[in-house]
Amino acid sequence: MYKNENLFKDFLHLKRAKNSKVRLFMDIESFTYNKKMGKKNPSLYKSDEFSVAISFFLNDEENIPNVIIFPSFFSFLSFMFENAYKKYEYVLVFHNGYKFDNHFFRNSVIRNFENVKLENMYLRNAVSNRNTVTKKNILNDDNDIIIAEKRVKSSSTLDIFAYIKGFKFSFEDTYMKTNTSIRVLGKKLLNNGYITEKYLKTDFDY
Repeated sequence: MYKNENLFKDFLHLKRAKNSKVRLFMDIESFTYNKKMGKKNPSLYKSDEFSVAISFFLNDEENIPNVIIFPSFFSFLSFMFENAYKKYEYVLVFHNGYKFDNHFFRNSVIRNFENVKLENMYLRNAVSNRNTVTKKNILNDDNDIIIAEKRVKSSSTLDIFAYIKGFKFSFEDTYMKTNTSIRVLGKKLLNNGYITEKYLKTDFDY
């Protein structure tokens, strides 16, 4: 059993309007391995996540978020399949996720599930949008696993929408909205009196 598992279940089971967006504030820790071979061939470097932390507020009166930590994206998704509702869209909010976390999520889904379909997401400013999909026109059923992806400004900047066994997952990157680091954001909020020092760092009990 995960720490704060029951609180997270309560959060997932809160009554919401149909098609509501449920935001989960997330962060991962990762490690790199196979470094010796990677020096000979960079494509042989391997990275993987070893924790997926999710912060959530059970009610509007809470000032400090509750946190639940999963060992991987696969364990997080398995938990969602058993405890979440398909009628909502789950928005996974990362800081610098386009450059980092989204890639780990994509790789985890491809590695852990069979018959993953990769689609190109519609780009508003693209020269051509042939063979692309939008959230609304993805053809699927509850057994499908689909990742619609687009590269934003560069090949390493990845935005995705995932439809996994009837569950909808979209992604937000707070760095794209603020263009600054978490450290600087925290200092600005502290200096302007919006938070106190206890908000600057969260210690996770692994």
